[in-house]
Amino acid sequence: MTRTWQEILDRTVDPERQAASWERAQAALAQMALGELRRARELTQAELAGELGKGQAAVSRMERRADVYVSTLRRYVE
Repeated sequence: MTRTWQEILDRTVDPERQAASWERAQAALAQMALGELRRARELTQAELAGELGKGQAAVSRMERRADVYVSTLRRYVE
């Protein structure tokens, strides 16, 4: 029988430990710069630009900016 990763975790790892690990991962992601987040997802600027309907240069500018609109940031992160 094939098991999913979640089924294996549920049987072997304490739920409290799972929750704590998830919270640490979310906190780490929240502190990543946009470029680091993109690289962590193994995307190039060109690939991300295609997903966003923008040019690669626009993604490069977005990653270098200190102030980004929340709506732009939401699309980027999603």
